[in-house]
Amino acid sequence: ERTKERVAILVDEYEDPIHDAINDLELAKIHRQVLLTFYTSIKALADGDMTHLVYVTGKTKFTQTSIFSSFNNLSDLTLNPDYNAACGFTLEEFETYFSQYLLGMLKYNQSKGFMSATASLEELKNDIINYYDGYSWTGKTRILNPFSLIKMLDLKWLKPYWFDPSTQSFIIELLKRKEREFEFPVNPTMSTNSLSAVDLDNIRLIPILFQMGYLTIEKILKPGEYLLRRPNKEVNEAIESKLFNLWLGQTT
Repeated sequence: ERTKERVAILVDEYEDPIHDAINDLELAKIHRQVLLTFYTSIKALADGDMTHLVYVTGKTKFTQTSIFSSFNNLSDLTLNPDYNAACGFTLEEFETYFSQYLLGMLKYNQSKGFMSATASLEELKNDIINYYDGYSWTGKTRILNPFSLIKMLDLKWLKPYWFDPSTQSFIIELLKRKEREFEFPVNPTMSTNSLSAVDLDNIRLIPILFQMGYLTIEKILKPGEYLLRRPNKEVNEAIESKLFNLWLGQTT
C-alpha cells in the first residue's frame, strides 16, 4: 500500500504441516484447512492485481488443498518440459562449469586412498555422473542433483549426500502405514494424474516416491503415461542402506 508496487510471494515446502501430521489423519485435515484459508487469501491478492509473482515449492502435491483447487490460476511446472532442467545441472552444464574442479578432487581422493593412483579424470567424471545424474521430467534431458554435486565439490568426497533422515520422516511413516503395499518396483508406469497429485485419504506409494525423488521418468510412453525408474546410484544406496533400516527400526 505504501509503495504501490506489486509483491512477489515465495513459499517453500508448502505442505510441511500436512507431512508433520501424517500419523493423525484428522489433524492433517485440520492443517489442510488452515492451508486452504491461507492460499485463498493469496489468491485474493492475485485476483486484485496486487502480486507480481507467486512461486510455491513442495515435495508432495496434495489434492483438495486450496493451492490446487480454488487457487486455479497457478501453473504446475512439475511435468512441464520447458522447465525440465530448471532445478539441477545438465551434463553440459556440469562439463562447462565444474570440470575445472575435478583435478583437485582426483588428487585429494588419491592421496587419501579413496581412489586408485592410476584413476583418471574420465573415470572420476563417470563415477560422479553415475552417482548424481539421472533425474528427468521428460525422459530425454537429464540433470544432476544440485545439492549432492555441490556438497561433493565442497568436501571432495564421492558419497551419498541427498538422504537426510530428518527430512524423510514422512516417507518412513508412510511406509510403516502402507507396509502391505510396500515395494520399490522395477520400471513402474504411471499416468500424469497419478504422478501429479496425492489424495490424503488414500495415499499411494508410487506417486510419493516419484514426488520425493526416489523415482524419476525414464521415458514418455505416450501423452500422459510415463515409465519410471530409480535415478542413480545415490538413490539406490539411500533406499537400500538408509531407508530400509529406518523403516525396520534399525539405526545403522
